[in-house]
Amino acid sequence: MLKSLRTENAVLYTIKFLLKIAFGYTVSPTLESLSEDNVIIQVEGIKIKFKLCSQDKLVNLIDGKAHMKYIPSYDDDYTIPVIDENINDLYEYSNGYIQINYDIITLSFVLLSCYDEWTSEIRDEFDRFRYTDSLVYKYNLINIPVVDEYAFLIRKILKNEVQSFTPSVRSTILVPTHDIDDLYRFDGFFTSIKTLVGEAIREKRPLQLCSSILNMLKTIFSKKEDQYLKGIEQLYKDSKKYDLKSVFFFMTAKPSQFDKGQDIDNNVLALMSKITDADMLFGIHPGFNTFRDVTIMNDEIERLRNTSGRDIVFARQHYLRFDRRVTFENLEKCGVKVDYTMGFAEHEGFKCGTAHEFYPYNFKKDQPYNILEKPLIVMDATLRHYQKYSMNKAFEVLENLFKITKRVEGDFVILWHNDRIFRDPKWYQEVYIRFISQYNTKQ
Repeated sequence: MLKSLRTENAVLYTIKFLLKIAFGYTVSPTLESLSEDNVIIQVEGIKIKFKLCSQDKLVNLIDGKAHMKYIPSYDDDYTIPVIDENINDLYEYSNGYIQINYDIITLSFVLLSCYDEWTSEIRDEFDRFRYTDSLVYKYNLINIPVVDEYAFLIRKILKNEVQSFTPSVRSTILVPTHDIDDLYRFDGFFTSIKTLVGEAIREKRPLQLCSSILNMLKTIFSKKEDQYLKGIEQLYKDSKKYDLKSVFFFMTAKPSQFDKGQDIDNNVLALMSKITDADMLFGIHPGFNTFRDVTIMNDEIERLRNTSGRDIVFARQHYLRFDRRVTFENLEKCGVKVDYTMGFAEHEGFKCGTAHEFYPYNFKKDQPYNILEKPLIVMDATLRHYQKYSMNKAFEVLENLFKITKRVEGDFVILWHNDRIFRDPKWYQEVYIRFISQYNTKQ
């Protein structure tokens, strides 16, 4: 499997991605040579020689035992890790080409390809790859989009040495996304009673329980008054207010332990029309049991396609449940073009080392999938339930991650669910609304 990290296709794929960020637009580098310890490419008349680490260092890197050296970031704001080499200078310029003395290719490919997830058999209780088993955890990279940082080092080098080099500067986009796990909180008498009893036992908050009972009574007379349905509309309205283009992911899974199994009715179809009329997007939120079952996945996508009358090309897996070996392949077979799943449930940050969209790598075919990945940086449940942050701390974390994303010209993909908006309005206002009002595209 280690050989798959150094194929010609894998190396060139990584270089293309780094150069796309460095230049600010897509370029087509030509591979001149590839050996065990370096790769030479030419792009737009510029020749660059990239260092590749030794086989021993590669093995140590994958095992989480590599010795990392910290060098200044492109703007000298902080330091970033590289695989240690006994050298001080980042690069040399001689004989008509640039020679980069640290291996910035191997770690970039390992992170973009999620090699650790692909090769690991360890999973959590929901059959997900765990943050604590990842290389971003072992090398403390979760808060550093290190692949993007490497790309900006290349940009800095080219600015220093190539007079004609003029990169295209890209604006960061805030991308709100919303997984609609539940369309209705109160959907039928017995389900509603079960919901209220569960809340009374679990949360022990009498005032909130009274509020929930009142909402249930309102819903009996009009389903449009349901908190979860109104939550979808509120998310849509707030995105429209701040000139943001949200992406909504709707479920069509059949009822199960982890899937509510609610039907998309006319109320939901009306909201879908509002979403598309506002130039926002919606896609599929494949159910809990789809991530390894292409038949179930396809059935759910077809159900949403037939119900909505629209093509379904956007997806995010329920519970962020993903098998790196098969889920992309299944999504591809089902006609999905863009996925938004790549993030950790238990920790915010840069799982794949980047805040830029990219095409994930297919090790079986030694080429990228035909699915664009927009990596998830943070979700509400991570901040509140996994990390147990206060509202002020949660906002501070969002603000810091956004600033990091902006300095590498990436996209800030945030996930906020519809089910807590009216059940916990303070968190919604003091964290989410406060954040998007300060960092929307109007600013």
